[in-house]
Amino acid sequence: METHKDFEERHFKGQLRFEPMILDNTAIMGYKTCPTYYNYVLVLGYRPKIDPPYFSWGSSIHKFIEIVEKSIEENMALRLKKGLKAAKNKLISTKPEIKPNSKYSFVNEERLQETCLRLFKWWLEEKEHSKVEVLAVEQPFNVEIAPDIFIGGRADQIIQVGSDIYGRDWKTTGQQLNWFFSKLKPDHQFFLYTLAESIVQNRRVHGQVIVGIYNEKTKGPEIKAATVNYTQHELNEETENLLWWIDKINDSRKRDLYPKNERACWNCPFRIVCKAESDMGKLSILKSRFQHKPWDHTKV
Repeated sequence: METHKDFEERHFKGQLRFEPMILDNTAIMGYKTCPTYYNYVLVLGYRPKIDPPYFSWGSSIHKFIEIVEKSIEENMALRLKKGLKAAKNKLISTKPEIKPNSKYSFVNEERLQETCLRLFKWWLEEKEHSKVEVLAVEQPFNVEIAPDIFIGGRADQIIQVGSDIYGRDWKTTGQQLNWFFSKLKPDHQFFLYTLAESIVQNRRVHGQVIVGIYNEKTKGPEIKAATVNYTQHELNEETENLLWWIDKINDSRKRDLYPKNERACWNCPFRIVCKAESDMGKLSILKSRFQHKPWDHTKV
């Protein structure tokens, strides 16, 4: 992935920078959460050594859906078998670290199979009874939203419902689905994907169909869908906001200035880094306690 070269170097002198020229939702939300966090992750390229268990869980279920949808030459039984195998392998390969009494103790092969079987039944019912046509699966995009300003990402699906086009995003969650759905709008990712998919499809995309896949320690799986719609006015307004944030990101790079957002400190893994009194001390903690793995949204 191409990275920026036009940066100021006032802090962490001599350290390589890995800030991607094409921003994705993770990068933009990282900056909106805390510019200092953005600097550690998107610019310097550091991450926690161990990903949260829900990363592995979500990736495994996404892999199941992808394989089942793409295996168009196979019968349903073989689609299911291939999907379950891919999901299991994904979960095993990521090896999530889970403490015995953790709220993520359900993240295991048994619950994964139960969830995938429930999801497969949901998928079959849609194929038999609905007018949903899947136009694209795991659709990468790299689109120009303004002169020389690009955003990238990967859409779970692009679907056609009747005559309307929507994106579809699969979300695993430990929140009750009614509560989860109440927070779908505003959400930067859903706007960003609607904007990008409209450019990819060269026609209006009306919004996102969000499929919530609920599990927690003692409950689940449960699956429901909800729709987030955007008017053209909303898309125009949110695009202006997005360009404003990108200007802020560019200004930070040119000045090497990434202010802290103290309101985000309470659950930030880099809080210990910010407590260090010098750049040398911060860099020492980054190197010893975090993994160096520059962000590349094209490889997620």
